[in-house]
Amino acid sequence: MDQYLMLRVNGYGSAWPVLLGEERTERAVTNLMEEPFRMANASVSLILMQEGQEVYHLLFDVGLGVVNSLLRARVLRKSFRPIDGIVLSHSHFDHIAGLDWLVNSLRRYPFPPPPNPARFPVYCTQGCWEIVTGQIFPWLKGFLDWKELKYGIPQEIPGGLTLLPLPVYHGPYAPGSTMVVVKYQGYRIILTGDFLAPLQPEHAWLYQADCVFIDSTTRFPSPTGWHISISDSKSLGDLHKITWRGVKDIEKRRADLEAPLRFLDRAKVAKTVGVSETSLPDLQALPSNGLELLGRWNPRKFYLTHYSGYEDQQLGQEILTDPELVRWARKEASARNIPDPERIEIATPGLEIVLR
Repeated sequence: MDQYLMLRVNGYGSAWPVLLGEERTERAVTNLMEEPFRMANASVSLILMQEGQEVYHLLFDVGLGVVNSLLRARVLRKSFRPIDGIVLSHSHFDHIAGLDWLVNSLRRYPFPPPPNPARFPVYCTQGCWEIVTGQIFPWLKGFLDWKELKYGIPQEIPGGLTLLPLPVYHGPYAPGSTMVVVKYQGYRIILTGDFLAPLQPEHAWLYQADCVFIDSTTRFPSPTGWHISISDSKSLGDLHKITWRGVKDIEKRRADLEAPLRFLDRAKVAKTVGVSETSLPDLQALPSNGLELLGRWNPRKFYLTHYSGYEDQQLGQEILTDPELVRWARKEASARNIPDPERIEIATPGLEIVLR
């Protein structure tokens, strides 16, 4: 029996993929005017294929534009299975905005076979669940079947998949944020969601994965948005030492860096994430850029997603197009003596990756 796992990128946009006023930049013209579906928020489908047919479909995050991308995929593909479950990395709107649309689609439209479940499976942490169903979509609670993700505990789900949630810190307003390692047979896929730093960067499942989809909101450190950067600082404790390239008001930028560092109080981080204070590592030593993780984890493929560029623009840098971003990231990796920089790619919407 021919069975394999296919990954499909539904979107790669940041929280606000193109800002009003930015529409004349080359990146905006390419991504918005020519191919608007490319601007969906970051999301990946994990689809179990059997004899060329989709038999199980797990969705990772469902922000703005993701349902549009799923509809487009349904039109373009002869075989399209409805969603069997959703993993939510955290409760920010650009990762959950399409939940209402998706759940009501599955409730109202006949998708045989099999019949739709009365309650739709959602995998997330307790902190995420409480925000999503307690504050944002309380009317959906009766239609959702919450499958709690607990940090560090592998959870087997349908489709032969195993989910391992690991804690990340995405600032004080993203309780229960998690990255997820998905295991299928001998393959591992890392989906970071949004984060400033991973809180268990040495977990064995993170090393030599087949694919990493990593938060790449900004090229250079700008942690006031609570996102990891692609390059420059090695650890959170090094952020205040940075000399930005081409930035005039260095002292103002240093002051900007001090604000998020004040939140790196162990008790506050533990409370936000939902872990014990004693389980936290040295926060100042945590890796704070994507290329550091590339060199450390050594995956086969390293996909950049969620790029904004706005933060870099505030540092006097250009907003890059996709090809420019890949060339720049590969050059930065080479300068760090990271082997095989060609494995760095963009998680382009519509990209399909087969693991067999």
